[in-house]
Amino acid sequence: MKEFPDAAALVHTWAEGGSEGGEPQRPDEELWAEHFLIRSVVEAMREEAMVLREGSPLRPAFWEGVVDFIGNFVHRVHRAKEEDVFFPVLVEQGLIDSEREAHLHDEHSHLKDLTLELCDGVSEGDWEKAMRVVARYLDLMTAHLDAEERHMRNPAVRALPAEEWKDVQRSFGAIEGRVLGESGRREYLELTRSLCADVEITTRFEGD
Repeated sequence: MKEFPDAAALVHTWAEGGSEGGEPQRPDEELWAEHFLIRSVVEAMREEAMVLREGSPLRPAFWEGVVDFIGNFVHRVHRAKEEDVFFPVLVEQGLIDSEREAHLHDEHSHLKDLTLELCDGVSEGDWEKAMRVVARYLDLMTAHLDAEERHMRNPAVRALPAEEWKDVQRSFGAIEGRVLGESGRREYLELTRSLCADVEITTRFEGD
């Protein structure tokens, strides 16, 4: 069985157009690469929240970028791929049960509610509320990503033949086209890089 590839290496192909208009990535690899972006933004959020607690000035533009990434990329694209396409395939293949799928959906709903609260706090300039939401969001999102990746990187998922993924790849492409249009994932790769650079996290994109 082919070794699971490095997530950062997968993400770098997006900037070169390798995942859009070229050979599609396997769906498990595509979601794994998207998790790399999500974890990068989570790390940037954690770093920014920490320096705020130490008395650094608030930077509204940073948090507006975070809201854009979470609201538009995480929930409208990544979550849709998982809930509408990927998880149902895992259930169909007997790789997770319907109870576990429902639990992951519930966590998605909770994260979406927190995202809406964060959007409200940022748009209203209620930064105390926004920072309270950030603390809850970071803890839940980190644990949720860990759980999803245990399923995503399951050797039994990895062993599914390429033929099983063709419909999934088409569905993933349709979701991206509907939400992201021509800009594709590269727009959110660039936003992630920008947010990480804003808090001086450079190691995640050392190959740039």
